[in-house]
Amino acid sequence: MKRTAQCAVFAAALFLTLVLSAPAWAVQATGFGVDRDHALTNAFQKAIEAAVGVDVQSNSLVDNFMLIKDEIITHSKGYVTSYDIISEGKEPGGGYKVVVNAQVDQGAIGDHIKTLDILMKMAGHPRLLVFGTDDDLDSVPANGELFAPLVSEVSDVFSKKFRFEVVDWASAKSKYKDIPGRMTPETAAKANKTLRCDMFVTVKLNLEKNDTARLLLKGVRLSDNQLLGEASRPVSVPGLSSLKTPRNYQAAVATAKDVVFQASADLARDMVAGIQSEVEEGKGLRYTVGFYIFPDSDLLVREMGVLPGYVRHEVKRSDSANLEIAYWSNLKPGQLLEQIKTMLSTKHKYKFRSKQDGRVLKFKWKNPDDF
Repeated sequence: MKRTAQCAVFAAALFLTLVLSAPAWAVQATGFGVDRDHALTNAFQKAIEAAVGVDVQSNSLVDNFMLIKDEIITHSKGYVTSYDIISEGKEPGGGYKVVVNAQVDQGAIGDHIKTLDILMKMAGHPRLLVFGTDDDLDSVPANGELFAPLVSEVSDVFSKKFRFEVVDWASAKSKYKDIPGRMTPETAAKANKTLRCDMFVTVKLNLEKNDTARLLLKGVRLSDNQLLGEASRPVSVPGLSSLKTPRNYQAAVATAKDVVFQASADLARDMVAGIQSEVEEGKGLRYTVGFYIFPDSDLLVREMGVLPGYVRHEVKRSDSANLEIAYWSNLKPGQLLEQIKTMLSTKHKYKFRSKQDGRVLKFKWKNPDDF
């Protein structure tokens, strides 16, 4: 009897291990709603909630459980790879009930939970430029009102959900009037003295056959044009053809918004890995450091080059009143801020005001008004 119980425990543990290690697993869930669509969405949410609970219990590193859980469940539709309806029908008291057997993308859920946890704890989130591209023959035109909602959706996810500092180019054109023409990767690199971004993300939507479009995101580090990652998600659009018509464009953009969160999380995972590898490989985190109205710019450049954690720097702007440098350091933002403040106040007796906004550090000498 004891041996039988031990075997049962071992079998249960083995089953749980297989479930957790599998990229997808089946979850039966019951949903209720005012109609069929709402009931189906509710069933998906319950299926994903069960999957999130299992994944979080197996991952002790997650500190922001409730926030992450809410984000994943809110975007549950994108984590259900397929489903079968077991039963459905109207409820006697009103409303609708549906029971589904849903195939859940457990691998993506686990990846995204870890990514969101890292992003929520990260100090000094990078400044990100987001814009649309249409460099394929099958791409939806990105330079128009039809495409703008999709770029805006990607921008919102990276800023509001992932906490990047985002420049949505579609919304920021009037601010950067000195940058001519439409935004491209080449323009982003040339204009980065004005934009002062760490990375850019391109948004592309291609029309494919068989009622399908494809959302493609690409992340690039601007300092060295390094590709940090790419993400691709299929978009099911009933009735969609590959014909280039406003109707097809509008239908594809509207439906693609449903998978933006998952595609953005896929890309954010690779971008986080790139950010972490900067320090791990000795490349340092990239900062923008500005000194305003200080009397000796050359002295400050030399002093920045001998601070603890220094990797390298590039002078971006230097005149009689201002100094701005791109600066790479192995120190975290708060640590670097304290090192610079100590150098200015203790070593050189400067009186100044300082301000930190992520990885942008600013220092102003003597007169702090309007800083």
